[in-house]
Amino acid sequence: MTWNILTGGRDRDGTDRWDRIVAVVAAQRPDVLALQELRGLDRDGRMKELAGRLGMTPHLARSWLGQPVAVLVRAPLRVLRSGRVRRPFHHATAQVQVATGAGPLTVFSTHLNPHSGGRRRMEADWLAVAVRAVRGAAGPARRGPEHPRPERRPHRAAGRPAHPLPAAAPASGRSYRRHPRGVPPARRRPGRPLAVCRWRRARRRRRP
Repeated sequence: MTWNILTGGRDRDGTDRWDRIVAVVAAQRPDVLALQELRGLDRDGRMKELAGRLGMTPHLARSWLGQPVAVLVRAPLRVLRSGRVRRPFHHATAQVQVATGAGPLTVFSTHLNPHSGGRRRMEADWLAVAVRAVRGAAGPARRGPEHPRPERRPHRAAGRPAHPLPAAAPASGRSYRRHPRGVPPARRRPGRPLAVCRWRRARRRRRP
């Protein structure tokens, strides 16, 4: 179960929503609970108080800018490891691994940046890297005879070089290399579209 309880379970006028939060979670009785926006719950033992009312064990991840997040685990699940994803998330990302009958289960609790789409994309990439790291630590997936590993297609034709090089260096003695985007970075101004740069270069070549 995952829940953004909004500003630590308190409204702007100071109204406490903890009783209603506890009632909803108690009715669902999740084995693992991911909570976001835990403003103020990382001080004065408030997180332990809330987890005690829920009958769960908290694993809190503090934020460097926004609000903490947490993963709560209910007994008899056994926690193998816990911590936070070490990246500058706007809020935070808690990571907890528990033992289950089907093997280790890793749970992430996070709140991506609410103000910038670019930052959200960057944080999603960080989270994807953390997920791939967990999968890599678990080892490669086993494949039986019913599900053989697919054959890999060759990236290029056999005998064809990946990057053909010129036969000799230019007469000026300066070394050049082809930029993958077609225009060297020094010839592109920040913010100028790539098509405009190519059009200007072609126009200069046509001049007598």
